[in-house]
Amino acid sequence: MVNFATAVYDTIKVCQSDRYLFSPDSLSDDLKRLGPWRIEDKCLYVPGDTGLELTDVVRLGESVVSGGEMMKRANELQCAGQGHAEAITRNHRVVPRKWHDLNLLFPATVWYSRNDRAYIPAVRCNFRLARFSFIPSGELFNEFSKLVVCVADQPVAN
Repeated sequence: MVNFATAVYDTIKVCQSDRYLFSPDSLSDDLKRLGPWRIEDKCLYVPGDTGLELTDVVRLGESVVSGGEMMKRANELQCAGQGHAEAITRNHRVVPRKWHDLNLLFPATVWYSRNDRAYIPAVRCNFRLARFSFIPSGELFNEFSKLVVCVADQPVAN
């Protein structure tokens, strides 16, 4: 079971999850048709060993950003992965209010369909519910899309 250890200011801390609960096959019949799926997880941090904070996808003067540019920006940061997304989904009642109704993106985990289209985990939540989904990385992202970034002194060794 995943629990939040703290929920302070703009940073939250989650406890470790043992495995992923969601896959593209498990969420949607439309996504199931695109399988088999392969996963690439570049997250260096284990949920629970790091705090999380939001970073804008869109920079000053931009209205939208392409998926390729979003992924390039994400690769420059220590973004959170699917384990963090699932922890937030299960514990959405303690997510800071300023995170509500935003598209929280977790691009350290990428799922690839059989035709090599990339999908990233995303969460949208408020006090009542949380919606976990997979978003095609080729979408256009706006000011309501935020990268979830790990904040810690050192990465966790694999």
